[in-house]
Amino acid sequence: MSSPTPCLPPRSADPPAPAAGVPGTIAAILVNYNSGSQLSQALQSLAAQSRPPDEIVVVDNGSTDGSLGLVDWQRHPAIRLVCLSDNRGFAAASNAAARIARAEWLAMLNCDAAAAPDWLEALSAAAARHPDCAIFASAQALMDRPAMIDGAGDVYSVTGLAWRGGHGRPVAGMPREGRCFAACAAGAFISRRVFQELGGFEESFFCYLEDVDFAYRARLAGHDCLFVPSARILHRGGGCSGPVSDWTMRISSRNRLHLYLRNTPLLLLLATWPLFGLGLGLSVLQGLRHRRGRAVLGGLAEGLRQLPATLGQRRQLAPPLLPPRQIWRVMSWNPFGALGRRPRIRALPAGAPCPVPVPAESGLPPPVPAG
Repeated sequence: MSSPTPCLPPRSADPPAPAAGVPGTIAAILVNYNSGSQLSQALQSLAAQSRPPDEIVVVDNGSTDGSLGLVDWQRHPAIRLVCLSDNRGFAAASNAAARIARAEWLAMLNCDAAAAPDWLEALSAAAARHPDCAIFASAQALMDRPAMIDGAGDVYSVTGLAWRGGHGRPVAGMPREGRCFAACAAGAFISRRVFQELGGFEESFFCYLEDVDFAYRARLAGHDCLFVPSARILHRGGGCSGPVSDWTMRISSRNRLHLYLRNTPLLLLLATWPLFGLGLGLSVLQGLRHRRGRAVLGGLAEGLRQLPATLGQRRQLAPPLLPPRQIWRVMSWNPFGALGRRPRIRALPAGAPCPVPVPAESGLPPPVPAG
């Protein structure tokens, strides 16, 4: 496999990267693959940040749609652009961007997303309030229906199903700040040191559920994930493949099996395998509902064919016999929670810092305390 190729657009001087690990510095990273004009929109939202990123790294996954030519690169002098010769997947491209970055924090933003002007400011403030936390999740609203939630942290269920919490519910019911299982990579804020120590995203996932897999490994290693309702983005979802395409359903089904078998502590695996079977049944029913049943079954068959490799990864990761209590507390134990995309946010303990109020001019609807 060839190494990433710099493809920097012409400019007078390449901006210096911040020194490695400088406290509080932020590297925004974007992965582009045939994103059309969406890449330019995402970069414009970064240019408008009240707390600008210290560096921006864009990795192009062998795009063929001319999306790089739709960006006015002179307006974004802080960008370092790297072109891969082919599509190596979101996971591998994100890892390449993280290796190039030098800042303390990685702010991941999908090309089909746009951040509110105070997005990085809110995430930076959350990291300062919670110095022991390594992963932060953004509040995501739907790009075409901004009054509806796209995701309030990623939920992982004992059925092996994962979903964006609260997807399709009114933004007025956005949960308050609290612990969630995982941060959706469309708007995740992750300690670069922790990301690298854990090996980044698992590249065999290619795309889909690589962020939940990373969060599972991070939680097994003792790291926490916090949902920050004041850090808001608009997200279209589905990328270039579509949310319910054959490709999406097949890869998601395959990766769901990888995720469960790679990471689940043995006693939890033995206790939940009937529920995991229920989750597989629900995923097949979802596929049939969208006329994608064969794609779901094909993904499961592919996952079974790759079972020896998955079990080899499990031996290497060596999950504990019993999961830490923090994992029990943030997982969803409702076997049918996926049907309503219920959010799963654990309230912070008494005495924890209060959430910062959301400015009205930030461009997205403010969260309202639930309950």
